[in-house]
Amino acid sequence: MHQTDMITRAAAGDQDALAQLIEVYRQEATLWARDILRDSHLAEDAVQESLLRLAAKLPGLRDPERFRPWLKRLVRRMAINMLRGAENRTKPFGELAESDDPHLVSRPDEPLQEILGRESRREAMNHFAALRGNAKRVMDAMEEGLQPDEAAASLGIARSNVYNLISRSRSKLNEERFRMEVDRYLASRRREGNPGRIVLEEPRFSRPYALLSVALLEVLRYDGETERPLTTIMGMTGDAFRIGISSGCDWRGLSTFDWSFAFYGAAERIGWSARCFGRPGRQQILPEQQVGVLRLIHGAVEAGRPAIVWNLTINEFDLVYGYDDSERVLLGRSHRPGVHRYTYESLGRSPESPGLFAAVLDRRTGAPSSVRTVLAGIVKQIRGDEPRVPGFSFGQAAYREWRNAVLENRLDPLGHAYQVALLSEAREHACRYLEQLSRDRSIRGEARSLVAAASKLYEQIYRTMLQLYPAFPFGMGGVTSNREHMAAGLKAAMEAEAEAAGCLEAALKRL
Repeated sequence: MHQTDMITRAAAGDQDALAQLIEVYRQEATLWARDILRDSHLAEDAVQESLLRLAAKLPGLRDPERFRPWLKRLVRRMAINMLRGAENRTKPFGELAESDDPHLVSRPDEPLQEILGRESRREAMNHFAALRGNAKRVMDAMEEGLQPDEAAASLGIARSNVYNLISRSRSKLNEERFRMEVDRYLASRRREGNPGRIVLEEPRFSRPYALLSVALLEVLRYDGETERPLTTIMGMTGDAFRIGISSGCDWRGLSTFDWSFAFYGAAERIGWSARCFGRPGRQQILPEQQVGVLRLIHGAVEAGRPAIVWNLTINEFDLVYGYDDSERVLLGRSHRPGVHRYTYESLGRSPESPGLFAAVLDRRTGAPSSVRTVLAGIVKQIRGDEPRVPGFSFGQAAYREWRNAVLENRLDPLGHAYQVALLSEAREHACRYLEQLSRDRSIRGEARSLVAAASKLYEQIYRTMLQLYPAFPFGMGGVTSNREHMAAGLKAAMEAEAEAAGCLEAALKRL
């Protein structure tokens, strides 16, 4: 497809054309962002945020031939905002407008962002006009420019009451911002003739979705891919070989990693393209970002596949398989019983579980990755060669942190029981997957023996984890008597993983 045609079709709402366009420019866009941010992972964040906005902004592009400089301006603007910290805080109302872009045109049904900002601010002020009594008097005083202490003295109201009224008013204003952004998004969906309600078949599950591969396998089932067992998905994506530990050694370790980085890699290895939003560390979400995630979810469900969303259920990957625009709710399932309903405006705003990640499979791109590519990815996973997440360690460093926590008596017993249970399952899959690979026709001679040896090492690690599990009893306040036993077990597992990585590296050289 000619690139101009691709841009025109993407602007008209063709999702396949949009996906192709993103694939063509993603690498170059990352370089543009990296020039400003000087950090590859932040650059990926900036590009992802830009691409989330691309679908909404593309219809306003006047000249398809100007797409590249227009996209470059969009990405660089996002990178500069991130550099200033603008994307990691909740902005006051009225600071959301973007600078004019000469390649964008305003259309009657899609006013420019600054016009929306003025209308939104006016609507929010109307919201506060409904206040009564002291609340209205305080807000009127603030509107006139008085400081809180001055307003308290002028109105004869206790200073603490003034601050309480301001806090509640700001909370209401923030709710208005999210509500109005969703209103505009749903209005655009109605204009475009999108379905108002779709509910797919309810997901099946047999275990918690704390492992990304479990959720991914379920999504693949919706597309008719039922031949791959969980062991294969766990191995190809690297989930079977991942280990992460928080600095506090609590239950978040194994399930906190750079989700977007991991999912893009996982999708590529199984022969799919993907779109994601979110990485660990984001504590707040902006209304525009929330709508971007809603757009991802709507697109996935309309394509017949659930979206994977992290932290709707604490520390699990939910599958969102339905929506109802009239009720403004998403329908999701986790391992916990029952169908869960999440309002559009609550997405990514839970105070109990900050941070949001959403991922969707776009389309098949070809055959799965080669055995060589998969093995190279596994070695990186074992070594902990993945993007940094503040407060967490990965690979061999994770084992060292875990062992130190044991020896220093700073374990969270419940969290570590959970960690050992998940790692036991993961390492059993690692053993089985490497055993399967050792029988692959593309692996011969000494390389086959080395992969088989790595499989045996992971069997040892699996059995070590099973022995460690009783050392982390549920319901006990501390771990003291068997500290040396636990430290020895973790040391043995760490050394076995390092040896397995060496076997796989040697096998790669012989392929």
